[in-house]
Amino acid sequence: MHNRKAMLAMILLVMPLLATGITTSHPTEVTSDLIHTPTRVATMSYVGHAPFVISNDSALHNAALDESWSGSGTEAEPYIIEGYNITSDMDCFDFDNVSLYFEIRDCYLDAVTPDSGRGIIMGNVSNGLVADTFIQNKYEGIRITGSSNNRIQNCTILLGSDHGIWVLQSNDTFVEDSEVKNCEMGISVYESNFTTIMNSQIHDNAAGISAISLRNCTFEANDIHNSLDYNGISLLDVDYSSVVSNTIHSNNPGGIYMLACQFTIISENHFYNASDHAIYIDECENNTVRQNNIHDNGWRSVYPLPECGILLGESYDNVIEDNQIWNNAESGIHVDRANDANITGNVIFNNTGYGISAYAADNITVTSNEIYWNGWDTADEFSGGILNSEGRDWWIEGNSVWNNSHYGLTLDNCTESNTVIGNTIWNASIVGIYVYVSNYVSVTENTVFQCQYGIRLATAGTNVTSNIIYDNDVGIYSIALINSLIYDNDIGWNDANAINEYTDAGSYWHDNVSIGNWWHDYSGTGNYSIFTEFSTTPYDIYPQRNMNVTASTPNAHELISVGNEMVWPAFARNPLNFSLMVNGSLSDNLEWDGNDITLNVDLFGVGYHELELLVYHVSGHSFSASSSVTVTDLTAPSWIVGPSDQQINEGDLLSVQFSAEDESGIISWWVNDTVNFHIDATGLLTNNTALTVGDYGLRVSVNDTSGNSIDYEIRIRVLYVPPVTTTTTTTITNTTSATTTPAPSPLDETTMMLLLGGGGLGVIIILVIMLRKRGG
Repeated sequence: MHNRKAMLAMILLVMPLLATGITTSHPTEVTSDLIHTPTRVATMSYVGHAPFVISNDSALHNAALDESWSGSGTEAEPYIIEGYNITSDMDCFDFDNVSLYFEIRDCYLDAVTPDSGRGIIMGNVSNGLVADTFIQNKYEGIRITGSSNNRIQNCTILLGSDHGIWVLQSNDTFVEDSEVKNCEMGISVYESNFTTIMNSQIHDNAAGISAISLRNCTFEANDIHNSLDYNGISLLDVDYSSVVSNTIHSNNPGGIYMLACQFTIISENHFYNASDHAIYIDECENNTVRQNNIHDNGWRSVYPLPECGILLGESYDNVIEDNQIWNNAESGIHVDRANDANITGNVIFNNTGYGISAYAADNITVTSNEIYWNGWDTADEFSGGILNSEGRDWWIEGNSVWNNSHYGLTLDNCTESNTVIGNTIWNASIVGIYVYVSNYVSVTENTVFQCQYGIRLATAGTNVTSNIIYDNDVGIYSIALINSLIYDNDIGWNDANAINEYTDAGSYWHDNVSIGNWWHDYSGTGNYSIFTEFSTTPYDIYPQRNMNVTASTPNAHELISVGNEMVWPAFARNPLNFSLMVNGSLSDNLEWDGNDITLNVDLFGVGYHELELLVYHVSGHSFSASSSVTVTDLTAPSWIVGPSDQQINEGDLLSVQFSAEDESGIISWWVNDTVNFHIDATGLLTNNTALTVGDYGLRVSVNDTSGNSIDYEIRIRVLYVPPVTTTTTTTITNTTSATTTPAPSPLDETTMMLLLGGGGLGVIIILVIMLRKRGG
């Protein structure tokens, strides 16, 4: 098979390279919105000239002298050949056996008779550069054979009947910033390692880029579109190479075709509007397709294999990862008789038939993909997310598969050893997981919900274990189940949790030892009956309830006590969380490990509290139980500040601060003598009246919110203050008298003025002395 396909591909690729005068019928379906109209790249006036024929380095040197070309043929000073208009049916530039450095720049090359001669031909040439040159109407634009280290830069080549650019057995060729249009073959590369084609427009040719027998080549950042009869890029026997960051669109039949390639990477490209496939990998090994955007391919619908985004056929050990694949017909990815592929991390949506489909493909790993909205072409029986038809040794794990029409995941006529594990599948209109006439399948640890049938089985030798199946019309539906076991599944809240038809004696709804399934509606005693329309009812003889909660014993405790706990017996096979309602309001929403729940209730306030504990299944369904907490307060407040006895002078104001604390809160303060004293809501004790000399015994009380109180006794002593006695001596009467006067006060300005106006100097001196004595 490999030799036949390789020969066919060689014929398809090589025949156009050798043929002349080929006419092509272009299909009308292919269109492009990125067609670039070439313009002449020269900015100078061309000089008409006959073709150049350079046979060796000496001939190049002599021509340089004759034409006054600048340069010396070194890398630092290449010969500069520029500004020529060569219109001829001959080869315009024919260079052979040249190793000197040269540059052909700003030239215009044309044919008198269209499709005659070549624009530039280089044989056994190294160190050449062709830049800013316009070539049209030639049989071939540029041909490089048996050469190395040559560069084509910013050239425009159009209307060639054969090749725009033809690189044959020439290593280290570099093509950049060029345009190739309206040629039979856009750019062809044969046995030329380390070739780079980048930043170029290659469009409206029969074929875009054709590469045969290459190693270590790079095709980067090109716009390749409207290849009318062949692919945008065709790779045959291309190894250790990369196709990266290209825009590849509107090609017929495909974007990239790879045959017999190894260790080549297709990454970060944008593919769209190919008639059949964006990427077709056939008889290849160890290649990687990564991080591409692939959409709107497969509009022709006449190819014998399914149209799709990526077609992987008869290949080994290839990886398809982290791509965005959408709006393709018929599949996002189709695997046809390929083996050992890894399909991982892709986002695949809105393809007409399937997200991923496969026929007779073995040892395929499908992991961590997002697959949704596929299968809107409802004519296909199994259309939807993932289809494995007649494949074996598949490992399908950790995928999110949702909103696909008809089926989420289907195994159809698969032979053996397929595993479906840890996937989340929901909202398929018919079946979440369908195992049809497929033997020795393991369906385990999946979550399936919101489908008509969660899991549907018509199979032999299949074990369905540890799945979570809820909110479907039917949880598990089995028909003609042979030698299979269904156990340890969490099945609940389906319209019908399980329906069984035609199960033979070798199949059970338990492990036939001790493990059954977990049911949301199991009563707790006896067997669990599986619905059937037949006379013999199958049973799960080891059933268990998938979630439950029992009310805790009501709790009553004194307010200041600690370590008060309530234990709620609870269980869930697959818990989500639990919440606590206190007196009708949400108090907590906490993680739950699925076991008994212990709540500390130390912080509840005084009084009676209604509690409702709700436990949640991973599905969002819940069970609840109610209990209560009663908190009493029998403890009096305690003093924080209890002042000592106080002593003040007669006529002074009293201010004494009391402070107490209580778990339930302080509500009021009291003092036993309310005639003379007052205590406010903060515990500040003051006097209401002027206190006379004597002792006052007081009792201060404080109450908490529960009516508990505490007293504090304090004595207030008011001291007598004797009047002040002064002696006055005057120089006028020479008499001494004793008088009792009130305590002095400072003289204000008016008094001083009166004294100054009504007495003599001696009086003033006496007053000053008196003031000094009083102030002493």
